[in-house]
Amino acid sequence: MTLFYRVLILLSFCTQAFAGAPLWTFTPLTATTLTVPANATATVQYQVTNQSFRSHTLMVRPMAGVTQLTTGFGICSNPFMLAGNASCVLSLQITGSALTQPISGGPVVCTQGSMLQCYQPSPADALHIT
Repeated sequence: MTLFYRVLILLSFCTQAFAGAPLWTFTPLTATTLTVPANATATVQYQVTNQSFRSHTLMVRPMAGVTQLTTGFGICSNPFMLAGNASCVLSLQITGSALTQPISGGPVVCTQGSMLQCYQPSPADALHIT
């Protein structure tokens, strides 16, 4: 077997080993399934962790009825930059009167400058707002 094929096989094993590791993790700190009356607001929070060794800058994709809160200790700014293996708290305010339809999924955060590199919680941890 030539050296080229040995390297190719080794690389395919390395790619498979890292394919299942998420770049970002979203750990819910509050309930993510809520009913928010039209005359009320609610707050949902996630701890967002950068699992890579590189710094990344992310922005929250806008959603009707959802506003990112950006003040407080450890709260993610907008946009937010996280060093490798660092985390912040993504704090979202849900405004019942501004919901145009139920929310099922998200929040979605994307690499600043590239709306194609986006990340979100697992389906079990995603937003489910009525």
